[in-house]
Amino acid sequence: MESRHALKQYQDRTYQEEFQKCLDHGLKEKELKDAHYDAEQLRQINLGLEDGLDIHMYMNPGYSWFEMEEIRLGSMMGLDMRTYAERFDWMQIREIRLGFEEHVDISVYLKPEFLAPQMQIIREGLKEGLDVSAYLNPALDWYQMEEILCGIRKNLNVREYALVEFDSLVMRLIRKGMENNVDILSYAKMGYNGHVLEELFEYFVRNVDISKYAAEGFDADQLHEIGYAIEHQLPMEPYFLHELYGQQMKQIRLGMESKIDYQMYATPDYNWFQMREIRLGLEEHLDASRYASEYFSWREMQEIRMAMEDDLNIDEIAKVGNTLALMRQLIQEQQQELSQREIEDFTEEQSQEIILGIEAGVDTDAYAKKELSAEQMREIRLRLIKERTEKDGDN
Repeated sequence: MESRHALKQYQDRTYQEEFQKCLDHGLKEKELKDAHYDAEQLRQINLGLEDGLDIHMYMNPGYSWFEMEEIRLGSMMGLDMRTYAERFDWMQIREIRLGFEEHVDISVYLKPEFLAPQMQIIREGLKEGLDVSAYLNPALDWYQMEEILCGIRKNLNVREYALVEFDSLVMRLIRKGMENNVDILSYAKMGYNGHVLEELFEYFVRNVDISKYAAEGFDADQLHEIGYAIEHQLPMEPYFLHELYGQQMKQIRLGMESKIDYQMYATPDYNWFQMREIRLGLEEHLDASRYASEYFSWREMQEIRMAMEDDLNIDEIAKVGNTLALMRQLIQEQQQELSQREIEDFTEEQSQEIILGIEAGVDTDAYAKKELSAEQMREIRLRLIKERTEKDGDN
């Protein structure tokens, strides 16, 4: 609210400053107020007056400040940018003005069918003295035009890929292929999408050929894992299956690299979230078979795994049919019971400090130690509370 008020004050102050400048230049107060100019429009009027321009060319409340600016800047070059207003929008007019300013042949892109960003890419090529004819096609978007321009700058045969049917990502990969002597064009002509071509390119430059698998219809995520496995000589081929998503392949691959029993979960019956929970359990040397059931959701698996990490008894928790809410309730009850047992091992004063810490939500493990006196516990508890408060204040 305060920032909004400060912004309003700034806007009002700026308006008053520009309004006064107009009056100082001899403009009529009533004329300015009746037109309801905003601060930026008044600023453009003042800039024109300071440069001795004919401000009546653009002193029109119907013009936005941006439109006023383009007419003003054109006027400084002896141009009347209003002559283009009927056929072009003001972003296009800006590109036309910049073309005049840079002394390029604006007739090349002086067509309403070119959007302003397309005009910009054409103008940049002309400014650099390049042959832009390969992308003078309004059907190409400006991202495609930019990829063609990048190729022209590298002296590539851009007409090979300057085709409307190739999106900008496909064009980029063909261009990068040409720069690295990698044939991506042939695969683009086969109809592979940009993401598949990206994987082909990344592995081709590392001397890994995954084209066989692309031809078999694997998607980009799958190809990424296939390429990784081939490059690192992992025995993943039995899992190069269409029914396994790329993320599922990744979980199997991570299991292989961790040297765990990945075969426990290497099946399409598990989604990749479930695979991850089983993998994490195996990596923690837990008995993941206790929750490796396709009937447990990954969140339920996660609750059971975390309960096992906390050395809780999961006999009641890890029952198929338990809701996630019930699992969490059973876990909380066990944790409270364990906490109570631990507290009973301390003196009454020490127990009180632990309880106060739990209620305050601090990490009581930092001071719940029998060798510490109650007074020492209290000092640590208060310090933890203070640190947390300061941290919350910073955020």
